[in-house]
Amino acid sequence: GFDRQQGWLNAYAPAGRELFCGPLRPLFWRAPTDNDFGNGMPRRCAVWKEAGTRLRLERMTVQPEADGHRVRIHTLHHDSRTGCRWEAIYTIQGDGRVTVENTFIPGAGPLPELPRLGLSVLVRGDCERASWFGRGPWENYADRKTSAFMGCWEMNVSDLFHPYLRPQETGNRCDIRWLTLKDETGRGLRVEGQPFFEYSALHFRVEDLDPGLEKGQTHAAELKPRPEIQLVVGAAQMGVGGDTSWGDRPHPPYLIPLQTTRFTFVLSGQSPEGLARTPEA
Repeated sequence: GFDRQQGWLNAYAPAGRELFCGPLRPLFWRAPTDNDFGNGMPRRCAVWKEAGTRLRLERMTVQPEADGHRVRIHTLHHDSRTGCRWEAIYTIQGDGRVTVENTFIPGAGPLPELPRLGLSVLVRGDCERASWFGRGPWENYADRKTSAFMGCWEMNVSDLFHPYLRPQETGNRCDIRWLTLKDETGRGLRVEGQPFFEYSALHFRVEDLDPGLEKGQTHAAELKPRPEIQLVVGAAQMGVGGDTSWGDRPHPPYLIPLQTTRFTFVLSGQSPEGLARTPEA
């Protein structure tokens, strides 16, 4: 279902079982890494930290398709601080599949680099078993992925988190064709790329791993996992760098261009037999 005031997909219940614990909405931020702190990213890029929550609905239209089996919902959001716009088209099929077509349109003024470009949603916590086709099994990033090979991988969500001594960005996987998050009965959520995406799925939210403008003194063992899962379906995340940890930024090929960017993925329900069908009315 959609929140008509905010314009976000905030409920998804294929086969009558709710999978979302909150809205699917844009995310432009990552928890800063040690390298990010070294090059000043938390201050330089701070305008992006809350940009996803600042987006305000400008327009929303609902249009049934002529065949009677699909509905298309078109939304446009705007962030007054960065000037960026987020356009989305949701095509809802009769079988419960939802195609999400996203367009990020940057503002006209000068802006710092984007740490991340994607969408985040809270998923019910019993969808603990992650399976994917893409790079794995360990975490990987745009400039740290040649040692992670394409294949079919399966892990518990709790094991996707890498416990760095100081909490920071962790758990990303690149070049993903499809992902499922399932409970012990085999039911859950499936995401398919058009053609690829990046993802992270953690029992921590980005803000749990982000100490703010200065490095914190918290250790990973002190973090308390949340019951729900924060799933991030991303078009891109900038590289983590590492030439030095006291000033160098990620190399230009691993930055996200500030240009109109489109990316698409498909949501569906997963059942033990495959695609979860919406019950006939």
